[in-house]
Amino acid sequence: MERVDMTVGRMAAMMVMAGMMVGACGGPAGGPATTSAAPGPATRSTEAGPATREGVHPFTRQMEGMWHQYGGVANGREVGEEQYAGHGSLFTARTWQWCLKGKAEGPPLEYTVSGDGPAYALDVVWGQEAIKGQRQLGIVMVDERGELVTCIAPVGKARPTKFESAVGSGVNLQRYRRVLGEEK
Repeated sequence: MERVDMTVGRMAAMMVMAGMMVGACGGPAGGPATTSAAPGPATRSTEAGPATREGVHPFTRQMEGMWHQYGGVANGREVGEEQYAGHGSLFTARTWQWCLKGKAEGPPLEYTVSGDGPAYALDVVWGQEAIKGQRQLGIVMVDERGELVTCIAPVGKARPTKFESAVGSGVNLQRYRRVLGEEK
């Protein structure tokens, strides 16, 4: 796999062209993200299937909290941890807020999770004015290391069926570690 070095601006521009923006959420109040070097095992919900408790899928409880984005594959090209310094995501039961060094970047996205695990269907709806209401389809899971993994297709493309991103696909695979103090 080809490795590519990117600035945040260059990555955001590329991901917008591919149908998505770069994710971001840092650590506490403007500081660097702090992650566990040895995350514990994933704890998968035994509940699955249709949304419950106020229309929220049980898996979202595992997603809730602050996650440091540390790597991924953008359109088939590996993006390393150094490119994601200070980036992460804050998930609530229904929203996904990108942050940079602890500060919100842009409006939050709305998301829903459905299906049975270990890989769940992920639908993301944009809130930014230029692309407001556009939907992206993806998949999401917490892996055996307790890391959150998302794989999202460009707007208008079919939902990925595997956690992979081939050159030219526009698919973005991103990996996150839970920020210390945010363990569920």
